[in-house]
Amino acid sequence: MVQQEYIRYLYFQEHRSIREISRRTGHHRQTIRRYLQAPREKRESPAEPRYPVLGPYLEIINRWLEEDRHVKPKQRHTARRIYQRLREEYGFSGGESTVREYVRKRKRLMDPPEVYLPLAFSRAESMQADWGQAEVMVQGKPRQVWMFCARLAYSTDIFVRLYPHSRTEAFLDGLRRAFEHFGGVPAEVVLDNTRTAVKCFVGITGREETPAFLAFRTYYVFRSRFCNPRKANEKGLVENLVRYARRNFLVPMPEVSSTEPQGLEELNRSLLEACEADRGRQRAGENRTVGELYEEERAELLALPERPYECAARQTAKVDSSSRIRFETNAYSVPWQYVHRTVEVKAFVDRVAVVADGRVIAEHRRSYGRHGQFLKLDHYLEILRRKPGALKHFRGWRANELPERYERLLRTMLDQGRKVKEFIDVLILRRDHPKPEVVDQAVETALQRRCAHYDAIQQLAFQEEAEEPTPSQARIPDGLQVYRVQSPDPTVYRHLVGVGV
Repeated sequence: MVQQEYIRYLYFQEHRSIREISRRTGHHRQTIRRYLQAPREKRESPAEPRYPVLGPYLEIINRWLEEDRHVKPKQRHTARRIYQRLREEYGFSGGESTVREYVRKRKRLMDPPEVYLPLAFSRAESMQADWGQAEVMVQGKPRQVWMFCARLAYSTDIFVRLYPHSRTEAFLDGLRRAFEHFGGVPAEVVLDNTRTAVKCFVGITGREETPAFLAFRTYYVFRSRFCNPRKANEKGLVENLVRYARRNFLVPMPEVSSTEPQGLEELNRSLLEACEADRGRQRAGENRTVGELYEEERAELLALPERPYECAARQTAKVDSSSRIRFETNAYSVPWQYVHRTVEVKAFVDRVAVVADGRVIAEHRRSYGRHGQFLKLDHYLEILRRKPGALKHFRGWRANELPERYERLLRTMLDQGRKVKEFIDVLILRRDHPKPEVVDQAVETALQRRCAHYDAIQQLAFQEEAEEPTPSQARIPDGLQVYRVQSPDPTVYRHLVGVGV
């Protein structure tokens, strides 16, 4: 192109002859004459490419590709397999590259590439939520955890939290904590068709929501919108957040004590701080930060209810003869009075609560192990008082969470010849006392004063609990202030001294 421009300049501007131009540039005179003509326009190829060799086989290829629409992707025809079949079954003599080119173009016509539209959202209009997976280190070994992510559509403010699983209680807990982090509830939440929210499909586009999610949505008053199947791009903001959080918040792989909620708590606090720090990031295409946009959006979010929703999975259970209920293969104790009764189990992410007669009768830290037994000593004290000999081997005593001073108290009482029943009475006193720490101090005082028995501990506990009266000066009524009492004569007592002398 540069040579053509130079030749045309010499001819039209400097008026050089074709022979001189040929001598200067070294080009043939015919070439120079062609360059001096008007620049040729680029010829376009015909709309439909011609396949002289492949043409008779196009219908066969098209039929195979159309049939592949009804076959799983892993067993569809590749271009190479089509070429092999054409050679083996139809005697095709052309090249494989010709087949590859046609198959590529045909597939593009059958499945055109997705075209995405740039979207804009109003303040407090929408929040997108999704699950992702990540890995953490537990004692030097990688363990998988679930990452709940939520993002406001207008300000793109983010929320990330880790859970040991993605069940109903974790899903609802993640939504509740996201609302609390954002300071309000958006009008709409966009979700996948997760089983924790969608019970089943109704018709082509309808969904029947699970009772747990419907109750949660009714409590916080927001609409739900579910993406079409295999259309994750419909909530692209949170899809990007899953990748962003994994690469920016969890690299290098963090070390935690366990994948249970208590082991993840410190890491979750760090993630919350990272989400708050992200508000200082400037939005792409904006001259404002995420935090500035978030402050605008927060003012229009629906206010949170006075009390947070109880994010728990609920089921019934029957108390066995050992005063235990079973949940996910683990046994949890309840007070002995509820043996053989049916109770309700509320499973939170971090704890298990047992409800009967409209109140919580027992609460335990939730275990994600299997076939464990979690017994509280307080639930069996009256039974142990009737069967004191069982205390030594009772699981609840061996795994008790009492201060160490109670073991010293038991040894001291037994050394003094006292009964185990009396020690059980001290434990009952501690359980029923409004301030168990007062009884703990009374036990320590009794051990120091060498009076390790129930009566002394009881007296010390209630003595510590009792408040000393505050003396106050009495006021004399105005009516009595005018009276004067005559002082007595002490000499009268001399007569009494002389009596009987």
